[in-house]
Amino acid sequence: MNNTSIISPAELDAWIENGMNFQLVDISLENLLKDVDILSDWIPVTNIINEIDKLKKDVPIVLCCRHGNDSFILMNIMHVNFGKTNVLSLKSGLYGWKPALAK
Repeated sequence: MNNTSIISPAELDAWIENGMNFQLVDISLENLLKDVDILSDWIPVTNIINEIDKLKKDVPIVLCCRHGNDSFILMNIMHVNFGKTNVLSLKSGLYGWKPALAK
């Protein structure tokens, strides 16, 4: 595991501002990003293996959850078990990025 697999809230904001092509995936059990004007996908952590084909292959995938713990664990599983090295975890989750989203 290396630090290049973690993206900070500031880096994610820069990606959005610069129009970088990436896939943002909310893995929380509730769709925390549903009312936010940010293009994202919602694949609950409990469904991710069944819906793995929804993860893009040619762009970075940023997994996010409330606090970053579940996305970090899932990122490691994606790297080790599925060879998906383009998967990153949002450091500190939605709470650290946009606190109002995590409530």
